[in-house]
Amino acid sequence: MLRTSLPALRSWSRPLRALGGVAFALASATIASADVVTFYDGTFGAPWFSAKVTDTTPGALATFASVTTLGDGLLPPCRETTHTFSNGAIEVVHVDTSANYNPADAAICSIDFAFDGIHYPSPAGGAVRYSLLISQAGSYYKQTLGTDVFVGPWTSYISVGILPQGFTKLSGPGPAIPDFSCSGGLMTFGFVTGNSAGGGPWTKVSALDNWLVTLNVAKQTFSDGSFGGPWSSTKILDTTAGASATFGTVVQPVAGNPGAYREVSHTFSTGAIAVAHFDPTNTYDPSTMPVYEVDCSYDLRHFTPALGAVRYYVAVLQGGNYFVAPFDDIFPNTWTSFTHTGLAASDFDNYLGGVPAHPDFTATGAIFQLGYITSNSVTGGPITKFSGIDNWTVVLRQSPHCSQVTGTGYCFGDGTGTPCPCTAGGVGRGCPNSIFPTGALLIAQGTASLSNDTVALKASAMPNSSCVYFQGTSTNNLQSFDGLVCVAGNVIRLGTKTNVCNSSQFPDATNPTVSVRGGVTAPGVRYYQVWYRNPANFCTPATSNYTNGLAITWVP
Repeated sequence: MLRTSLPALRSWSRPLRALGGVAFALASATIASADVVTFYDGTFGAPWFSAKVTDTTPGALATFASVTTLGDGLLPPCRETTHTFSNGAIEVVHVDTSANYNPADAAICSIDFAFDGIHYPSPAGGAVRYSLLISQAGSYYKQTLGTDVFVGPWTSYISVGILPQGFTKLSGPGPAIPDFSCSGGLMTFGFVTGNSAGGGPWTKVSALDNWLVTLNVAKQTFSDGSFGGPWSSTKILDTTAGASATFGTVVQPVAGNPGAYREVSHTFSTGAIAVAHFDPTNTYDPSTMPVYEVDCSYDLRHFTPALGAVRYYVAVLQGGNYFVAPFDDIFPNTWTSFTHTGLAASDFDNYLGGVPAHPDFTATGAIFQLGYITSNSVTGGPITKFSGIDNWTVVLRQSPHCSQVTGTGYCFGDGTGTPCPCTAGGVGRGCPNSIFPTGALLIAQGTASLSNDTVALKASAMPNSSCVYFQGTSTNNLQSFDGLVCVAGNVIRLGTKTNVCNSSQFPDATNPTVSVRGGVTAPGVRYYQVWYRNPANFCTPATSNYTNGLAITWVP
C-alpha cells in the first residue's frame, strides 16, 4: 500500500498511471486549494483482511472467500472475492490495516474513491456492489451510493466528493456516520463487497485492482528543498551609508540538508540590510478557503559564525506589504532546524511598519505569496555574511485543528440534560443537524487571560452556511429551533462567519480578541455558543441549530 501526503494533484502521479484514463477525471475533481492524502494498492499484500458483517440469508449461512490472485488484474495481481448465498444478502468488509489517517492533523473536506473492477461470468444475474469503507471508533461505515460491477471486462470506476452523510453505518457502537472533523478519531480505509438475491444458492466471483482513496484535507503545504523554481530576491531595507549594502544568492547543488540548498550573502557596514526572497509559484488565494493557522519550518546554516548571527523570517507578501513570522537567528556553522506552529495572522507583523499591521487570511483577503526574509545589522565593517536555507516549508491550515483546548463544555444534545427537539446527538456535542447526526461541536484554544488573550473559538460539523458566535453571562438549557440554546443573561453577538469545510472560527485577523469584543474587563466566567443556519428539511420546520455550550474562565 502506498500512502502519500502532498499538495493537491502532485501526489496523483504514481497510482493514476496504473489507472490510465481515470487520471484526468480524478485530478480535476480534487480541491485545488487543499492538500491530498492518498492510499493506493495494486498488489494487496499482508495488511489486508476480510470479514462478513451482513448476512440475511436463512440461518446466516452465506460464505465468502477473498484472496490475492496473481493470475489476473488490470496489471496483476488483484484482490478476488467470492460470495456464495441464497435468499438474502451478504456484505463483506475488506480492510487495509496500514491505510490509517487521523483527522486531528487536518479535517477531511471530502473523499474521492477509484478502483478497477471485474465481475466474472456466472449463472446468477445482476451485479456485485463495491463501496468505499471507513473503520472508525469500532464501527464500519460503507459508502451509501456504491458502484455496481456487472459481468464484463475490467472497468475503471470513480466516485468524487464523498461527504460524511454519504456513508451508512454497517456495524459498531459509533454514530450514524463517520466524523471527518478534527475530533473524529483515527480512520482506517478499505472497501465493501455486497450481493443480494432471491433463490439460489448463487456464487458470484469478482475482483478489484488499483484501489485508490484520496482524502481532500483542510490544509495546503508549500515546500522547497531544491530551490529550482523561479525564486527572486529583492533588497527591501538598507540603512547603511548611501544605501550601499549588497547581497547575492546562489543555489548550491550539494552540502545542503541534504542535497541542494539556497545560499545568501550580505555585504554591509554600519547599518542594516534586509532581503526578501519569494517564488511566485508559492501563491495562495484565501477567497477559495480562508486560513486559520500557519505552521512553518526550515533548516538554516551560518557559514561565517564568527561575525554573529543571520536573522531569518518566514514571510508573506500581500498588497505590496511584507509580513513576517517570529524570527530565528542562526549562529552555528551546522544545519539547524527551526519550527513555528499554530501561527495566526496576528502573529505576522508588517516588517517595514505601517498599515495594515497584519496580513488578511480571511475569505476577503487578497492573494498572497509565501517566502522568507534575511536580515543583518552591524556597527563598523564592511563585512560579508554567508548563510543557507533548506527544506523551507509552510503549511496553511484551512480549518481549526484540535490542540491546546481550553474551557469546559456543557448543555449537550446527547440526552444527558434537556432533550433535543428530535433525536439525541453525540456525546459532548450539540443536537443533530441535517449533515452530522452527532451534532456540531464548539471548542476553544489558547489562553483566556485578559492581559494576553489568545482564545480562538472553533466550531465544526456544521453545514457550509452562515453562523453567529455569541457570548452570555449565564447559562440556559432550553429547546430552540432544531437544538438547545445554552447561554443567557447579557448576550453579546461576537461575529458572523461563513463555514468552510464545515468549520469556522472567531476571531480571525479582522476581529478584535474574544475578551475585547465581549467586553470582558474583569476576571470571571463567560458562556459561549454558535448558532448556525441549517436550511435543509430536518427535524422541526426551523432552519437553524446550535452547537454545545462552552464555559470559559477568564483570568487577569
